Amino acid sequence: ERFIAIAKEEGVLPDYRNLDKLFVCFTNVDSDLKDRILVEARAELKQLKQGDIQDILMCLGYITILYETDEQLLRHETDGKTEKLKRICTEIVRKHDEFGVFKDSVPFRFSSRQTVDEQYEGNLYYFFN
Repeated sequence: ERFIAIAKEEGVLPDYRNLDKLFVCFTNVDSDLKDRILVEARAELKQLKQGDIQDILMCLGYITILYETDEQLLRHETDGKTEKLKRICTEIVRKHDEFGVFKDSVPFRFSSRQTVDEQYEGNLYYFFN
């Protein structure tokens, strides 16, 4: 009943009693917004690529940071560099997040180029899928 009232008010469905003509399409706006925000933040995030950070990638709504080697990945998980990167990246992303889609957290994935090369034939497509 509420839908019919809104449709009638807005003139969206003039023949509001004939719902056979209604087509409903569900979509996840949240994931589209996340991708758009990460694209907007890409240049700032890429500036963090230095030292043993091999690449910073934005794909599927999260940020992937690749170190050169597995040893560096393990070292930075314990020396605090990984957590520091998460904080900095989160600040950058939130500057571009006007709708608050990343309000709870920004999803991260940390790995290494070594892992991509050894376990995914050096192919980022395989890595992300």
